[in-house]
Amino acid sequence: MFLFSNINSKKKHLKFQPVFIINVISQHKTPRPTGQTRELLTILPRRGMKAYKSFISALKKTGNGEVADHLIAKDGSKRNEVHSDTSGIQDNVFSKPKDTNGDTQETTKQYAENPEKSKKLESENIQGWPDLLNGLPSVKKRDIVKCTEDLRTQICKSKNGKVYHMTGKKKGKVLTISNVQCSDQSKEAKAVNKCGSCVDFDKTSLSQLFTYMQYETKQSYTKRDVSEEDMKTFLATQLENEDNSTFDSLVIVFYSGGMEFKPDCIYDTNGREIDKDGILEMIRQSKYFKDKPKIVIIRTYDFKEETETGDVLDAVSHELHFYKRPNKDDLFVVSSQPRTKNGPWIIGDRMNGSYFIQAIIHVFKKMAHEKSFMEMMFEVNNCLANASMPDKRTQAVAEVMVLEHSDEKELFFYPGLKGLDMIVPEWPDLTAGASTVQKKDVIISEWDFYTKIKNEEIYSMRSANRGKFILISNVQCIPCLDSQNEQDKREAERCEERYSECIRNSDFDKSNMSQLLKYMGYDLKADDQVENLTKEEIKKFLKTKLMDIDNDAFSQYDSLALLFLSGEIKCEAAKIYDKEGVFIPRNEILDIVKECNHFKGKPKVIFVQTYSFQGKTEPFDQTDSTANDIIKKGVPNTDDIFMVSSYPRIEQDPWIIGENMIGSYFIQALVHVFKNFAYKKSFMELLKEANICLNQTLIPKLTVDGKNSGTVERKPVAQIVLLEYSEEKELYFFPGLEFEATVDKDVEPVNLSNSMSGQPVTTAS
Repeated sequence: MFLFSNINSKKKHLKFQPVFIINVISQHKTPRPTGQTRELLTILPRRGMKAYKSFISALKKTGNGEVADHLIAKDGSKRNEVHSDTSGIQDNVFSKPKDTNGDTQETTKQYAENPEKSKKLESENIQGWPDLLNGLPSVKKRDIVKCTEDLRTQICKSKNGKVYHMTGKKKGKVLTISNVQCSDQSKEAKAVNKCGSCVDFDKTSLSQLFTYMQYETKQSYTKRDVSEEDMKTFLATQLENEDNSTFDSLVIVFYSGGMEFKPDCIYDTNGREIDKDGILEMIRQSKYFKDKPKIVIIRTYDFKEETETGDVLDAVSHELHFYKRPNKDDLFVVSSQPRTKNGPWIIGDRMNGSYFIQAIIHVFKKMAHEKSFMEMMFEVNNCLANASMPDKRTQAVAEVMVLEHSDEKELFFYPGLKGLDMIVPEWPDLTAGASTVQKKDVIISEWDFYTKIKNEEIYSMRSANRGKFILISNVQCIPCLDSQNEQDKREAERCEERYSECIRNSDFDKSNMSQLLKYMGYDLKADDQVENLTKEEIKKFLKTKLMDIDNDAFSQYDSLALLFLSGEIKCEAAKIYDKEGVFIPRNEILDIVKECNHFKGKPKVIFVQTYSFQGKTEPFDQTDSTANDIIKKGVPNTDDIFMVSSYPRIEQDPWIIGENMIGSYFIQALVHVFKNFAYKKSFMELLKEANICLNQTLIPKLTVDGKNSGTVERKPVAQIVLLEYSEEKELYFFPGLEFEATVDKDVEPVNLSNSMSGQPVTTAS
């Protein structure tokens, strides 16, 4: 967490006063004077964010100002951050994760089906583990408590939808790498045999656990006795497999061990420590597991006769310690450090395996149906802090180390459930009603996200103007004729209502889409919007606009966005019409776009919204596509063109149903997703999110006479279709980031988050 290694204990000696040593390491074994620095630096990283500041202060007070200055100079930037940001932070600020409201999560679930039963399980989890009377049997399928669909729904609602989708067709895959050196433990055959037996039991039990939790485990997913190079080759091959796109998550378990092995490190078959950060970076960068949870379990056995124990001060509190701030890569890395000198194996007759792995298995069997991964890590830590001993006492035997964690979403496993649609946050928000996009609504990107992906195959989106936006509207909201008799008058009144509704909703679509793209950096002028044109007028207008861009030497657009709005009483979905209802073949539009030299090699996005104002729209034939997926027409193009529209899935007008709601489902779903996720998701990923919204749309239930019943239901209202798409590169918009005007591809972006809040703008450096 901090760069303590910057202190050279041979060159920068610390002059401790006795009181300082007593306060910090009085409960540890007393080191030699020359080892005091090393001992202290071992303890400090586990003492919380405030520990560093206190350490610096103590150095200065005890006459070690030179060392304090040396440390600050070496790690000045981070120390400034700590000094400015942690003045009010408690020592255990990382001891428990926060929920979306900033409150510490409670272990007892509010959504549990049976609160008393849940409380009982927790009590059993802490007390009487391991079961020294009955031993540790192998994992059976019946041991796994299954989740119900109702419980899953309650969990998702309680977390406002901020949970990973873990009920797809395939829960995940498990990779195992084992480099345990049992022969290093002892020359006695008995000890070597016990080591082999315990390690094999750990591996078999954990594999059985994940198998019965519906993970895919294969012999080809396992490697043993490999070098670092072979390990990386194996991982690269496994992570780059296209079949990974079908999995909801990834689990990788590293087993290694030998004499004097560090608890959070990974070793090769020869006992050499490998580049753990390099391994984790490979896992982070796996494109098939992007935005999916990636769990890494590091089990490192230390067979030294007297195992080094962790910080006793921390062990007393039984807190779960986090070694880094949350990452945005959906990566979870856990290990354990010993709290006893008796070795890693569970003590007792009929016992087998190591404390850490068997505690994970024990907790997951009982609680994976209702607790998140991080909550279960708390429970594992509780087990390790209160392990049963043969002499009927309890003892802290180990402590969970959370080396990496993410708070993007919460990870629940839902054992027993699969093949279910993702439950998404309720959309649209029927209680809040519709609102126009404001600048503050668009979440901005961060420079570190850009730095992370800038070397991938992505479109350059770094100009001051992310692109040019052109809007063409030919919505035929036909006014009603004057009426001569009572029946005609009633029809005329209904017609007038529909006409007003059409104008109001289509205008809101235009306004909201224009606001969204403007705040995402697109250039939109008054003469870039036209309406009520004939087919030839539309083509002429578009040609003229693009030619003007070609002829303007100062034009600097990274992309082009076109929005076609058209519709009438009877029209076909995903087609473009002129003001007279004449169909315009999309190839005629595409040919004009392709002719513009300024946008060659740049992304060109075309949105097509076709309104049908029939009382009952004919839903598109669902048998023509994979259920709930985006429909892709044809094959990928090489012209960097994306044309997206939607097919109806409900027999009604295109407008959002509900009081104070306005606009069409398709356009407003795009607006909702883009403003919330464009800061970190690609264009294709955004379309998938929008498609999920359209597939699980919240709709008020109506009574027989068409009135609101006061209840709601989820129904599919539309399905996104890609009429044209390219796979040459990924399109990211990076809203809020402004780049220096230079062609240097390594240019660092400017983060405008501060400028939007009135604070100074900063760069990556």
